[in-house]
Amino acid sequence: MESLADYLLENGYSLDKDQFVDSFRELFGSRLYERTVDNIELPTTELFHQVMAQFGHTDLSEEITKQSMERFYSVSENHWIPKEGVNEILDGLEESGLHLALISNAGDAPNVYRLLDKGRLRHYFNPLLVSAAEGIRKPHVELFNKVLRAWKMHPQQIVMVGDNLMEDILGAQNAGIHQIWLKEHVNTLENKGIADKIRPEAIAASFQEIPDIIRKMSMMGNGSSYV
Repeated sequence: MESLADYLLENGYSLDKDQFVDSFRELFGSRLYERTVDNIELPTTELFHQVMAQFGHTDLSEEITKQSMERFYSVSENHWIPKEGVNEILDGLEESGLHLALISNAGDAPNVYRLLDKGRLRHYFNPLLVSAAEGIRKPHVELFNKVLRAWKMHPQQIVMVGDNLMEDILGAQNAGIHQIWLKEHVNTLENKGIADKIRPEAIAASFQEIPDIIRKMSMMGNGSSYV
């Protein structure tokens, strides 16, 4: 947010940096909570416009908005590194005949696309759904149904792999889809209460375990594709 404020000041926008950062942080934080309740995704661009309006800037060009978001997300993007071996694992899943899709809860679709392009990952996924572009977030069942319709498959032919019990696992369960909970980077203590209520069909301790779990599920008739 400070980097974004610096960019705006560099481009001649009149605003108090500290007040801007405080206003953006307050709005961003409140929306982070609200979206977990209503499953509605407001793109970060909309939050940005709301904050800028507070400082009297209501006529923002598409280019300034685009550049502002790139500056905002560049701080985290510069530190983003794909998981080791992810391309080889996804190659193997594709070669075994599985379809791959991605459903991402994120406030800015171009941010997701840039990250995927940086890791040479985008080409694996079709469809590729980002909540900022769809207007809704996991666990909203419609996102999972969009994949089912795109693939013309039944829920029991699909398995969802995700690290978030509420968004990924519960969403898949509500859609009737098989689930694998990836626990590799999950804070077990933070998820203890949720884990007592949401029980995934399978658990993977690392990303490398996923192909074998999917094979076992397929052998038992429990899914033949990968979300």
